[in-house]
Parts: sequence; structure tokens; C-alpha cells
Amino acid sequence: MSWSQYNKNLKERGSLLFWLPDDIEDWWYSKNNNGVGRPNIYSDKAIRICLQLRSLLRFPLRATEGFVESLFKRFKLKLSAPCYTQISRRTGNLEKFEILIPKGANVNIAVDSTGLKVYGEGEWKVRMHGISKRRTWRKVHLVVDVENHKILANSLTTNKVSDARAWTDIASKFQDKVKTVFGDGAYDKRECYESIRRIGANPIIPPQNNARMQKKLINPAKIPRDQAIAKIKLYGNNEEARTQWKTESNYHQRSLSETAMYRLKSAFGPKLQSRKFKNQIIELDVKVEMLNKMASLGMPKNM
Repeated sequence: MSWSQYNKNLKERGSLLFWLPDDIEDWWYSKNNNGVGRPNIYSDKAIRICLQLRSLLRFPLRATEGFVESLFKRFKLKLSAPCYTQISRRTGNLEKFEILIPKGANVNIAVDSTGLKVYGEGEWKVRMHGISKRRTWRKVHLVVDVENHKILANSLTTNKVSDARAWTDIASKFQDKVKTVFGDGAYDKRECYESIRRIGANPIIPPQNNARMQKKLINPAKIPRDQAIAKIKLYGNNEEARTQWKTESNYHQRSLSETAMYRLKSAFGPKLQSRKFKNQIIELDVKVEMLNKMASLGMPKNM
């Protein structure tokens, strides 16, 4: 794809016509709630569209309600906007967006994590008076297809959950679908190698600088790690040797997961707007779905 076409696609991402679906007529809730509780008025799709516009424009919930209402009035649609309290209440009950990968697809994926702010004092307050116990953040874990830049899976955890633990929880979704898993040194853990072996993939993870090969008890899942250590030692066991190993193993493709993190933060900001954890999970999921929709417009070939 040429850069001129990519530039055109970047501008298209800001078009409201791109974000409002053609099948907006199923705005109303049509399912039967079996007489339990007050029936819903708006469909899950309606709530999700409101969340998409909120994330895209970085609006508070009240402003989102007013914006959607003004859109309907402008286009003379006989629809109404959900109340901001309804959007907040129903967010945590929405289903997560899932990409279906066919079995035996053999995709190459890169995994990584980053932090998003949640609530607490601003940077000036922290610099002057220190960090308070109420200041916190969440960890975002993404699995990216290195071929088309689409995010195949996402997970939101507290800041106490390690990258290795988060990956092992996600890995089962990729059984017999992944060829190679690229990860940085944070994934140089036994449980990561074992989970990658279970799904039938090959790990490309740099071993730690002081890593040692297995001697007595051989864990088959860690044999690729032993091979990486042996090659690095063969090349000189220094930074140049590690660089040569990374080049030969195409480890540079792992950076595409970092690129996805950058796109997430540059498009939607460095923090989550929701306060409840279950709402934050869906908020992240909505943003990931939007990033994939943006990527579907086209990405430059040399990125």
C-alpha cells in the first residue's frame, strides 16, 4: 500500500460515517428477558456503539449521551440515545469481541503488555507530595498477528499480574492455530514455554543474560530456550551475539506488539475512563475492536 493511500485511510478513521453501521435499525432491544427485572430498551449493539464513540472522542458518559442524541436529530433518525446511567450499568455485561481463527491457520503472533492509568492524583501532585495508596493502574496484554497487525486477543489485569501469568491464561485460545510466538524477556518463564508447547507453537523469546542450559532434568518445553542459549554462546555470548541471534530468529517482529500498544494509546489516550473493573475490561475490548477496524482500512507494507 502506498503512503498516499495510507494517509487517506488515516483520515477515514475520523469519519463518523465509518463508525456508524448501516444496520443501525436494530438499535432497540428485541430479546425476551423472561420476565426477570425491567426489560432493556436498547440492544447490546447500541450500547457498544455509544462506547465506541465515547472512546473515539474521549467524552465523559454524559457528553456521549448528548452527542449521540444530537446525531440522531441532525440526521432525522427516529432513535433516541441511551441514558448515561444505562450505558455505565450495561457495559460490564456486554460480551467480549472475539476473532475466530481457523484451526491449523499457523499464524505468527507477538505478545506484550503495557500500563493504563485508572484514577488518582495527577502528575504534579505526585511530584510534589508522592504517590498515594489510591493511585493505581491496569495492565493491558495484547496478542498481535504480525502479518496484518490485528489484535487477536486482549486481557486486562491488575498491576500485580505478571506478563507470563497473563499469557498462560490467554494461550489456550490458540490451540493448533499458531506457528510462532514472539515475546520479550518477561516471557522467559517455564510456564510460558510449557503453554506455548501445549498449543503446538515455537517460542522466540530471548533468554536472560545469565541463563543456563538444562543439564539433568530435561523439560521438553524448554529445549528451544536451550538452543537459543547455545547459539548465543557460539556467537560470543555478548550483546553482539544476542543481536545476531535476534536477527536470525526474526525476533524484530516482536516490536509489532509494541506498535499496537502505541496505536492504542495514541488513538484513545493513556488511561481508562471506567471506574469498575468489569467495565474497564469491556472498555479495553471496545478499543481493541476499533483498532482492528482501523487496521482493516489498510496498513503500509513497510511498517
